[in-house]
Amino acid sequence: MAFFQTSRSKSELDPKNRTVDQASVGCPRKGKRRKTHTAAAFKAQVALAAVRGDKTINEPAGLHEVHPTLIHSWKKQFPANAGELFAGGTKPPSADHETLQTQLHEQTGLLKTGLNWLKKSGSLG
Repeated sequence: MAFFQTSRSKSELDPKNRTVDQASVGCPRKGKRRKTHTAAAFKAQVALAAVRGDKTINEPAGLHEVHPTLIHSWKKQFPANAGELFAGGTKPPSADHETLQTQLHEQTGLLKTGLNWLKKSGSLG
């Protein structure tokens, strides 16, 4: 087994949608903790729970297995970055979307014409 490899399964290294920095996995030094990089969706979920204020910071920290200091920092970042959620607005339709829509309209028209012809000819009830 190589110096930086580990025999742990991915599920052990990835609880709660977090990834582990490979440089710190399997390090022989005592006391060296693995650095985890938490997903943005997970941070937002925990920060939203902290912003609500119905629980103390320690309750979500224990529930999600995250240090309370991290929750405090995510709670401070949450209102500052919340405006970015709505900054994008709606995107204008792309040229590919418009050509696909035109093709589908043409196909729909042809199918309706064929259906009407079959109904008039008596072949279709």
